[in-house]
Amino acid sequence: MARRSRAAERLTLGQVIDLIDGTPHGPDHGDAEVAGVAEFAHATAHHIIFVADQRRLPSLGDSEALAAIVPEGLANDAQELFDGPIVEVADPHSAVAAILERLFPTVAGWSGVHPDALVDPTARLGNGVVVGPGAVIDASAQVGDDSEVGPGCYVGHGVTLGEACVLHANTSLYEGTRLGDRVLLHSGVVVGADGFGFARDAGTQLKIPQVGGVVIGDDVEIGANSCVDRGTLRETSIGAGTKIDNLVQIGHNCQIGQGCAISALSGLAGSTVLEDGVIMGGNVGTAGHQVIGANTLVAAKSGVHGDIAPGSMIAGSPHLDIRKWRRSIGAFAKLPELIRRVRRLERTAERSDEE
Repeated sequence: MARRSRAAERLTLGQVIDLIDGTPHGPDHGDAEVAGVAEFAHATAHHIIFVADQRRLPSLGDSEALAAIVPEGLANDAQELFDGPIVEVADPHSAVAAILERLFPTVAGWSGVHPDALVDPTARLGNGVVVGPGAVIDASAQVGDDSEVGPGCYVGHGVTLGEACVLHANTSLYEGTRLGDRVLLHSGVVVGADGFGFARDAGTQLKIPQVGGVVIGDDVEIGANSCVDRGTLRETSIGAGTKIDNLVQIGHNCQIGQGCAISALSGLAGSTVLEDGVIMGGNVGTAGHQVIGANTLVAAKSGVHGDIAPGSMIAGSPHLDIRKWRRSIGAFAKLPELIRRVRRLERTAERSDEE
């Protein structure tokens, strides 16, 4: 199935500079062969390293790498610390992504439909579709051109996949799920399971049928063992370009905008709305039925309650504006000393009263 191959080709430093539209500084080693990108401590004379921001510059002095990629404006500072070529780019992370994609392309382990897969006769497979062993594609499902369905995956009745989607092993898509183009789901992802909808009735929990579906936009990536529940009456939706980490729970009726990022172990309770560009750290929880405004930053381990204005920065549980949270944490650290001081003052006051 889809996997990262070994280096498909070797590039020279000159080819790398052209690939990332970089501006070279320092010695010309354009013909030198590049083996890959490495961390500072593990780079050899055939590796490229990269500096994300000025805080990492001092680490250049200890590196034996072939060349270093730095953000625009840092080339002169970098040359004082590093003897090799410096390549200046607008965004080092994007440059590294381009290099790795070129060196380590995704390839399929086989082509066509594996003989151990089960594909219903009414399912429609586009051109170039790959289906792995043990996969099941149910009736009326549609899989777009160049998509890959990994070993043990389940594509339910009427589910649709756009073009160039990748479902890694043991992914399950329930009935009512629709994927856009280039959606990447890692192993163990479950999309379209029933939302957690129950009503208390005479001391028991009465199940409310969950009849909505799930719609996932183009270029969404969802990490291993994450779950996206179907809506109760309407669809749960995830906007184009959103990235979701491992072990994330998206509850029923959630509406997630475009370009959001949700880190591992976070959970969105039902009917949470994330507007475009929301960034969540790890282990964030939301109370549900709330709107988190566009471009909000939510710090790790935050507990979010109530609507959040666009462009906010929040932290803590229950959440606070991040500046108030930082002051509160500072005050909390001083509590033991404050308690000792209060006790000393109380004892002093008691002795004064006795006198």
